Amino acid sequence: MKKVFDMMRYNYIQMNRKGSEVFKMPLGLFFVLFLLGFKTLCILMVVSLFFDFTYSFTGKDDMTAVNTFMDKVNRIVMQVKEQF
Repeated sequence: MKKVFDMMRYNYIQMNRKGSEVFKMPLGLFFVLFLLGFKTLCILMVVSLFFDFTYSFTGKDDMTAVNTFMDKVNRIVMQVKEQF
């Protein structure tokens, strides 16, 4: 349980736009917001991807796998934008 608590406390989700950081919040806070407003938060995150926002995870733990997935999502969104 301590490992999960530390992961939520010492790792962050970071929102960037055009190379600059817009905001950064601990994963614990993000998890609480996700539970409270799942549908709204998902919609906002997906829509923001179409406005050149990107998401990444930083912190003390190795977040390579999650960031690789987020990079793939960003590339898919860019491909969709180019088609329209």
